[in-house]
Amino acid sequence: MRSYTVTCPDVFDAEDAAESLLEQLDNIELCANSCALVITEPESECLECLGILGKRRPEIPFIGATSLAQLSPKGYSRLGITMLVLTADDCWFGLAGSDRLGADGPEKIKRTYADALAQLGGRQPEGAFVFSSLTPSFTEQDKLALLDGLIGHKPIIGGVASDEFKFAEKKVFVSGRVLEDGYAVILVAGRFKPVVAVGGVPNKGLPRYRITESEGPVVKSIDGIPILDFLKKHEVNLDSSEGLLFAPFSAVQGDSDENGQPICRPLIAIDKEQGTALSYVNMPQGSMVSFQIISAEDLKRTVEDAARKVMDTIAASSDGYTYSSVFCVTCAGRHVVLAFEREYEADIAKKYFADSMQYAGFYAFTEIGPTRIDDDGYASNHSHNLSVIFCAF
Repeated sequence: MRSYTVTCPDVFDAEDAAESLLEQLDNIELCANSCALVITEPESECLECLGILGKRRPEIPFIGATSLAQLSPKGYSRLGITMLVLTADDCWFGLAGSDRLGADGPEKIKRTYADALAQLGGRQPEGAFVFSSLTPSFTEQDKLALLDGLIGHKPIIGGVASDEFKFAEKKVFVSGRVLEDGYAVILVAGRFKPVVAVGGVPNKGLPRYRITESEGPVVKSIDGIPILDFLKKHEVNLDSSEGLLFAPFSAVQGDSDENGQPICRPLIAIDKEQGTALSYVNMPQGSMVSFQIISAEDLKRTVEDAARKVMDTIAASSDGYTYSSVFCVTCAGRHVVLAFEREYEADIAKKYFADSMQYAGFYAFTEIGPTRIDDDGYASNHSHNLSVIFCAF
């Protein structure tokens, strides 16, 4: 597989931006099968541009998501459009999407998977890329569990569309078609051997507590203490109008997965009337958690560790597979914590990947990626928060 990064750093006019991207695409030598992963700022001109692109270059179908910022060989950017174009003679791509995921979400995801699978000509997928939107009636954890079962526990990489924390401008799209409350998938068949590293929040050996009552992402009590009383006890500011994500940055660190990777969750909001706290994804009753304040230095260390792990794993491989691409999914919460050092993750990507691979990345409201991939392709897929994921392929 080969890849190319195509960018339009500023989109003032949809047609002009489309022409800029089309000119770059015209210089790419495509193989038999192609697709693209697309990241864009959440502006109407960008979405209109992608609609034009989908019509003008249908041989490069794409899925994508809005993001509060982007990573590419050009660095960190809050603006424009970034495309990671994938092309191969020995890989096949199936793309599909669904919108308005509500109570019928499971059936729509099954149909999306079937539509994408039908494009693979009878071949079985070796992995998938996915973009999703936060939906109130169908959690990201449940969506991932469903797709994981459908694909047979092959690697799944992606995340949840973001915006500048307005939660109203996030979008997912398939080849220019915008999906409201949507879900978009690329299934990859053929020679596809991803290497994935997850940089989570370091475990500082803090006390661990048990969730004694919860319902999905809603936490009601910890160690038998109502959650709001528990947070007050630990001096968490419950009066912040911006929620727990910002003041202070309070992470919930759950049980490690079977590979020892800590699974991190932020508490993003509180409901004083109901006496509950809300996370992005499920907080299972009976699971163990610890609370900690996250520092920029913690996050900077984990991003370099993850990038280095990817390159070390590639260097140690001996099966002749050529890695040409890196896709990065990082947490919108990390963007907040890094504050005036937000370019750091883009700088690390450039440091480790620019000499040998094309790459692109985005900031997600939830990150999706495996913490382990076995030699037979079995992947331990998880949804993450506060993490950075590098996937080389």
